[in-house]
Amino acid sequence: MRTKFKKLTSVCLAVIMILSVLTVAPFTVSAEETESESVGDTYTSGDFKYEVLNDGTAIIKDYKGSATELKIPSTLGGHTVTEIGEYAFRNCTSLKGVTISDSVTEIGVDAFRDCTSLEFINVASNNLSYSSVDGVLFNKDKTELIRYPAKKESISYIIPNTVTSIVWYAFMDSTNLKSVTISDSVTEIGRGVFLNCPSLESVTISNNLKVIRSSVFESCPNLKSVTIPSSVTKIGSSAFSYCLSLESVTIPNSVTAIGSVAFYHCRSLVSVTIPISVETIGSCAFGYLVNRNETGFDLGKPYEGFIVYGKSGTAAESYANKNGFNFVPTNEYTDINSQIMVTAATDAELKVAEITDEGEIEQVNLKLENERVESLYDISFVKDGTTVQPDCTVTVKIPCTNENSKVYHVETDSSLTDMRAVYDNGYMVFSTNHFSLYALTSEKSDVMLGDVDGDGKISIDDVTDIQKHLANIVDFTNEQESLADVDRDGKITIDDVTLIQKSLAGLAVIE
Repeated sequence: MRTKFKKLTSVCLAVIMILSVLTVAPFTVSAEETESESVGDTYTSGDFKYEVLNDGTAIIKDYKGSATELKIPSTLGGHTVTEIGEYAFRNCTSLKGVTISDSVTEIGVDAFRDCTSLEFINVASNNLSYSSVDGVLFNKDKTELIRYPAKKESISYIIPNTVTSIVWYAFMDSTNLKSVTISDSVTEIGRGVFLNCPSLESVTISNNLKVIRSSVFESCPNLKSVTIPSSVTKIGSSAFSYCLSLESVTIPNSVTAIGSVAFYHCRSLVSVTIPISVETIGSCAFGYLVNRNETGFDLGKPYEGFIVYGKSGTAAESYANKNGFNFVPTNEYTDINSQIMVTAATDAELKVAEITDEGEIEQVNLKLENERVESLYDISFVKDGTTVQPDCTVTVKIPCTNENSKVYHVETDSSLTDMRAVYDNGYMVFSTNHFSLYALTSEKSDVMLGDVDGDGKISIDDVTDIQKHLANIVDFTNEQESLADVDRDGKITIDDVTLIQKSLAGLAVIE
């Protein structure tokens, strides 16, 4: 489904957004039948305007009532109502609740747009085309989220894992919504889905989303930070423009294109780290603020002191130079012992300490449900003997043999934040702007460590297989590599063979 939204986005010297303002209306149904009604003509029945379709059914074109709760009639003028037209209830600001009858088979683009008081949309249970859950409108099999009522009372919402797509402007003007979790089942989000959600502070984006389309988070003034998952390859124009409180954004190494004015007038965003994967950056994508002349035309102006971090010779440096911004090159730093790598712009020294205290590790394990800690690292930058935080968003790569592992930031209150790391060629990779404790975890499994041949027991056969692997005679799968690493030091060595042999002799225990 596509939705039209009037908005002028000019390039670099002119960026204006024209938002439709809201107004609304009510309800009264009178089933007066009109004689000799012709296909394609518009008629009135009570507060409804409708048109007769070729098959003799009716489409609602407009509603001029003032009801607070409204049931869509099954018939108008003697014709079965099968469709609700585009913008049919637009600006019905008094409307708090709608019930869609079982006869409706098609709902047009933005039928309930600018219904700023709307708290619920219900659907007759025997409707074959649509459904609703807790007042939210879906298609029948709930794979498509169509409309979240603008005045729904809930402050948080988790999109059901049946949903694969969210229709254009589905959450637009949702005034109470503070946090949203977009389930990993979602692969498609339409334009302007969260446009003008004034209370929205945090959002978790699906790990399977490919494109963040135009205006998806535009004009969300309380959105403070956002982590874009590594599945995303493109950020559309105006995707985060006018997010006045946005202080940080993490752009993954998967993104290749960033559209014009993508982060326009994000006045709290004073710097950005652009990865080497980005090939094109549109005009005024970062570092520009509104600057209207006497006629109201927006000329745009650069944010004084804005900093672009990135690799020399990439699109990041080109964008900074073209727009007169400060460019700070990033470099890669490696900790010799752990082989953890960090890409950052700093003159500090990278320090990594692996935490081996069992009590501290167990505290983290207690916070996990179906996972266990593989390694716990204290990652930091040290300058002149003092621990310092990164000046910008940095990329961290932790060696790992299990592509299903996760990385969590262990907060100061011991709570865990999923860093949504992605497995890439032997590393779990994530971005952050804060260093402290990070836990590398893996799923709990009934499979025993050391049982690389998968026969349900640890035996001398497993020892032989690991020795052959170390001698490059046999290859292991990622799962076998994880099982062979019995001392959990992140690599397969003769120490793992020795530990298994001691275990078979009853001299050691593999935990």
